[in-house]
Amino acid sequence: MSMEIELDRVKLKEILDSIPPSKINLMLEEMVKQMAGTARRISIALLKPADPGRGTDFAQKSMRYEVQGTTAKVYSVMPERRAMSIEEGRHPGEDIALLAAARWLAGEQYLTSSRLSSRRDLKDEAYRTKAAIRQTGVKGKRFIAGAWDKINQEMPERMEKMAKTIEKKWGR
Repeated sequence: MSMEIELDRVKLKEILDSIPPSKINLMLEEMVKQMAGTARRISIALLKPADPGRGTDFAQKSMRYEVQGTTAKVYSVMPERRAMSIEEGRHPGEDIALLAAARWLAGEQYLTSSRLSSRRDLKDEAYRTKAAIRQTGVKGKRFIAGAWDKINQEMPERMEKMAKTIEKKWGR
């Protein structure tokens, strides 16, 4: 699960034509890097409050970003299905595996069914969680989509700030 941030070069055409490209590219790359870091922080904030050792805690710790030139990718290293269930939530009537509920509750990614069978309290809580999800569903955290929306809102302001910096530096 990821989002990609890429600058719209059409909007920057006038600026790019009047300033040496190497100078512009450095500024664009820095802006994209800052936006990717901000998107990662927003994603983590949207997952709060995280239950220590549970799914949202793992999701927070799984957020990464990579920048290549003027493109950035912000993503979760969690398995895609797990990240999607946190992002989108679960609909009423949707069933989850008992082991998945137990892993989330215990915060143990590698909990096995044989170890679960020896932990009666965890197994009982996992059954209750599974039944509650089937009955009422779970609202999604929108930690990727929400960060994407926020970054898109901030983009014009950041581009304007960069343009003012260029004007100030190069008198254009």
